Amino acid sequence: MEQNVEQQINHVLESIDTQLYTLSVAAGILLFFIGLFLIIRKSEKQKQRIKITGSICLGIGILSVLSGVFQIISQ
Repeated sequence: MEQNVEQQINHVLESIDTQLYTLSVAAGILLFFIGLFLIIRKSEKQKQRIKITGSICLGIGILSVLSGVFQIISQ
């Protein structure tokens, strides 16, 4: 019974893995553009905090895109 449940869960996860990788790439692209917008944006208030937040979003976005692409390629 326990092995049957494990097999079903594995089958479900294997069937949706490509969609999850694609979602990872899409989220990475979104974070990349948000980060780029925050870095380029002209703001006098809390300029340093916004640039740091933008840099973090940019970095996470790049890592997410690269990770998703490599996972899709290695399948």
